[in-house]
Amino acid sequence: MKSKKVILYPSVFVGHIVPMVELAKQFVGHGISVTIPVMNVGSAPDLVSEICCNSNHPNISFHILPQIVTPLNPHPVPSVNLFNMMKLNNDSFRSFLIEQSRTSPISGVILDIICVDALDVIYELGIPAYFFMASSAANLAVNFQLPTYFTTRSIVGPLKDIGKTPLLFHGVPPLTASHLPSKQISFQFTRPIIHDSESQ
Repeated sequence: MKSKKVILYPSVFVGHIVPMVELAKQFVGHGISVTIPVMNVGSAPDLVSEICCNSNHPNISFHILPQIVTPLNPHPVPSVNLFNMMKLNNDSFRSFLIEQSRTSPISGVILDIICVDALDVIYELGIPAYFFMASSAANLAVNFQLPTYFTTRSIVGPLKDIGKTPLLFHGVPPLTASHLPSKQISFQFTRPIIHDSESQ
């Protein structure tokens, strides 16, 4: 009987790759082999090399996806560029999954929560897919509600400008903007930008 195999697909940040590796160790502890494809962006390949040098888990393997050509005219909103970059990796990710399937069946793919565009690839190949978020449930709840929050309220401009006015999210106690990550506090929220991000 062949051992089970899962694929873990993280985004390119250290705070996402390292927790994925820790999750991989849990799978290995249950006799499941893991392969982690990593986008060839920024310092991600170097981080993988460092992890490999310090790892004693032979059942965790890494695969660096081919480098992509980034657009010449980036979007003014950095988060849109991030999602566009991950979407451009879909073809390489598809090829990787097909190649992996030839050696042994893939039991499932665990996607980083912000690699949502890769879900179309996994659905196309008929592989079970799951999401992983390297953060708290409260953070997950807030992030899921942010787009709706700002499109249904008359908040324009950075969150830091609203002072101590409490932000009300379902499932989370009232909190002020200062409790949110600095990038969210400084981000200029406008309806066109949010809609543009969602359409990307």
